[in-house]
Amino acid sequence: MPTTSESLFAEAANAVRSAEDFESLVRPLLEALQAASGYESTYFTLIHWDEDRQEIKYSLNTGDLELPEGLQVEWGDTLCRRALLGGPPVVEDAGVTYADSGAARDLGIKGYASVPVTLAGGETVGTLCGASTARVADLPANRDLFAMFSVLIGQAYGREQALVAERSRTQAAEDRLRNRLESVAAAEHMLKTPLTVLQGWAKMFSRKGDSLTPAQRAEGIDAIGRSADSMRDLLDRLLAATRDDFRLGDNLHLQVLDIAPLLHRTTTAHDAAATKQTWTSDIAEGLFARIDVATFEQLVGHLMDNAIKYGGPGATVHVAARYAEDGSPQVTVADTGPGMPPDLELFKPFATTTANDRPDSVGIGLSVVKALADAHAASVTFTPNQPHGTVATVTLPKP
Repeated sequence: MPTTSESLFAEAANAVRSAEDFESLVRPLLEALQAASGYESTYFTLIHWDEDRQEIKYSLNTGDLELPEGLQVEWGDTLCRRALLGGPPVVEDAGVTYADSGAARDLGIKGYASVPVTLAGGETVGTLCGASTARVADLPANRDLFAMFSVLIGQAYGREQALVAERSRTQAAEDRLRNRLESVAAAEHMLKTPLTVLQGWAKMFSRKGDSLTPAQRAEGIDAIGRSADSMRDLLDRLLAATRDDFRLGDNLHLQVLDIAPLLHRTTTAHDAAATKQTWTSDIAEGLFARIDVATFEQLVGHLMDNAIKYGGPGATVHVAARYAEDGSPQVTVADTGPGMPPDLELFKPFATTTANDRPDSVGIGLSVVKALADAHAASVTFTPNQPHGTVATVTLPKP
């Protein structure tokens, strides 16, 4: 006859195979995890990065510790954040390991485990946790179980979110198409009047130009001017509406993930391209930031391209990445080239300089860098490198 633990694992296995929705998968996994690990509470949380909050989505409580579903707390003081950003995933007494934690103190948490729940692309969306008011031994089997279940939950959550996103994209596309059609129809009507005026006066000047009185000619010229101004205004508004539809920030897919692998890949690729330069790097591992992968890669790629172009042959380029003192992820690209001209408006497209008595231009590259940084709510600065060269620094918001 199967034991309770075996029955729970059988139910969990069945849920993995046949669960109709995300909740139907998670709850059996929490039961099996609790039975095997010995924690009073096992729970799955979602991290709302935009709001800097963590929500207990599903929980199973047996014992004195009560962690209710729907509870939301500030992300900055959570045990999960400490575990994610470098702390141990399992502790036998959270009050000792994290003595500064109000949550551990107020709830009397001792035994504690937390592993990130991530999507296939590396985005951290939540955590899978266990907590108790008594010590719980840090067993390898428990760690393996938490790791395995977090993968299953991450895969299921990713599938569910993909379906939701696809429905949302379809609806948004339909709404945009409808709005565009309405805008085009409205524009057609709005442009008809000035076009008719232009067409009419053009024909009038063509047929009767010599016989028109000075007053008629003045009236026609004034009407043409006013119609042209009206059309310009209408077109400017239509173009502005189109630009609003395609604002960079609205098209980003921001994720919280470890940016170290991306930085390693990008640095290696630019090192290979810069055959006449020496490239070095110091990139901290476990450097979490909230980014759009493709756009962030373009951002740091532009900075590295600039280092190749403006650093020149023989320069040394050093790429570094770490947390700043306030906890913000920071990436720097430093070169030992001639440096930026002092009179250059860095972020102005096609900005020019007359440094060294010769005109020069930076094209639009740095204006693109600024736009990419702004889309991430990040700052980008350029400072002199000593004794010569330039240091470009991107500072991202704290995750």
